[in-house]
Amino acid sequence: TSDIGSSRLNISCSNTLNQASTRADGLEYHTGLHRLDLESVNAYKILEADNYTADTACMLFIKNLSTTSTEYLIVGDAVDGTPSITAAGTIGNLYSGQFMIIPWNPVSSGKDFYVEQSVANMDWEFILFHED
Repeated sequence: TSDIGSSRLNISCSNTLNQASTRADGLEYHTGLHRLDLESVNAYKILEADNYTADTACMLFIKNLSTTSTEYLIVGDAVDGTPSITAAGTIGNLYSGQFMIIPWNPVSSGKDFYVEQSVANMDWEFILFHED
């Protein structure tokens, strides 16, 4: 709740994910929704840059499904298969119920995406929407 009004504030928005270098609507492909609950807190590679051959439009969605306020995800990237997220590679932390949608250029960045859990056995999900 908020102390600026007497009722809850609900906000809804939508956005079309456009293809690269055009105004064409819609990214037509996706990796499928992956829901994870890992037993380890080690960095887990969710996307590998070498699996892509062009920098077409790619949008990554990650959500922390945990309902425990102290549980968070560390989202970051690494180059050359480095199996951990350093401070320089950290994109951000996702706390309970938070999500992010971020663009990714796999070929030009050469960076893989990793996620680390703050505790074992917490639920989270991701999906990559892409052009081809």
